[in-house]
Amino acid sequence: MQAGKMRHRVQFLKPTRLVTTTGDEEITYVHDFYLWASFEPLSGRELWYAQQVRSDVTHTIGTRYTARILPGHRFVYSGRTFECGPTWSPQEKRFESNMTAVELVSGG
Repeated sequence: MQAGKMRHRVQFLKPTRLVTTTGDEEITYVHDFYLWASFEPLSGRELWYAQQVRSDVTHTIGTRYTARILPGHRFVYSGRTFECGPTWSPQEKRFESNMTAVELVSGG
């Protein structure tokens, strides 16, 4: 892991269920934590392989290892919102965490 690559400050948001006055459930996203991360769009072969698991994957994210990132989290980077995909730790050494991400359209 190269620390210099992790130069992007990313805000992670966790899903929170709210019950409206009409009894409907609504999911909103609230601030959870910040992490420094590497942030790269996928292209070519990487994109093809990532899309075998999920067809709309657009980016890959790397951070120092953390177990705090869960399915359902979203993150905001440079005013754009992304949904976190599955996370994994290369060689299962728990030094770093990687994940795929899907960019959401505005209002997503």
